[in-house]
Order: sequence, then C-alpha cells, then structure tokens
Amino acid sequence: MIPMVDLKTQYHTLKTEIDKAVLDAIESTQFILGPNVTAFEQETATYLGAKHAISCASGTDALQLAITGGRDQTW
Repeated sequence: MIPMVDLKTQYHTLKTEIDKAVLDAIESTQFILGPNVTAFEQETATYLGAKHAISCASGTDALQLAITGGRDQTW
C-alpha cells in the first residue's frame, strides 16, 4: 500500500513547535477569538495575499459564509 500522507513523520518533524503551541493554548484557555486566532487569520491573509482571512469553527460555517457572502441570513 502506498500511503497518501505520512502524518506521523510530519508531526515528528514539527513536534516541538506543535506541542508548545497546543500546551500554550491550553494553559491560556483562550480557544475562541484569542491571540492565536488573530495571528492565524493575519498569517493566512498574508500567505494568500488577501486583505483579510476569517477562521471558522467548522466546514459547515465556512460553506455558509461562502454561500451568503457574510450577509446575515434568516433561514
């Protein structure tokens, strides 16, 4: 079998950085709208060459945002 993605190797390559980031988030208890989310959105926008990036809680939220263009919708 040919593995599509070797997540274990990728994780071990970045283990120290990933573990520190996860522990920092847990320690700060800032899971929603904290500095990590702000940094993620800014770094993503920069990477994509966009003015803004909006993180979502789920794929469903992302699809709804894309479909509605961010307009408030009453379903």
